[in-house]
Amino acid sequence: MNLVKDPWIPVVMQDGTPELVSLREVFAKGEGIADLAANPCQRIALMRLLICIAQAALDGPKDEDDWRTCKPRIAPAALSYLDKWQDRFNLFGEHAFLQVDGLDTTTNSLADKLDLSLASGNNPTLFDHYAIPAGRIHREIGLTLNLLVYQMFACGGTYSTTVWDGVST
Repeated sequence: MNLVKDPWIPVVMQDGTPELVSLREVFAKGEGIADLAANPCQRIALMRLLICIAQAALDGPKDEDDWRTCKPRIAPAALSYLDKWQDRFNLFGEHAFLQVDGLDTTTNSLADKLDLSLASGNNPTLFDHYAIPAGRIHREIGLTLNLLVYQMFACGGTYSTTVWDGVST
């Protein structure tokens, strides 16, 4: 799955219809999108990603005045940026998006851990008390949103050590 070209971002179009769009479509069809159709945590994570792409594409903006005048440049610059870096937006494989290559894990964790609303292992949540030992089935779209949310809101500092390219951290 490639986040630039494959639809995964839930939106509501100006005519009220729900749709899944790719990162490319967000910037190409931006005027036709009324809103993100995401829960609050997903909305924050998606907005942060979109702002980061806009900032990287514009190499700035440098200050508040630059932000106010950059709107017409955002879509073309972001589309060019996404074309250039499209191979770095794959969910799986070499250079997997927001994932570290070369991790040597001692235990296999379930993808359930990425969804902060689901019980996983010994961490029951308010509305989900049943952790399924074998894990749940997750679609790539949900995994992508959960990965963004998890990396934005997960607490750091309480994870066990891991080995990354032969170095223990």
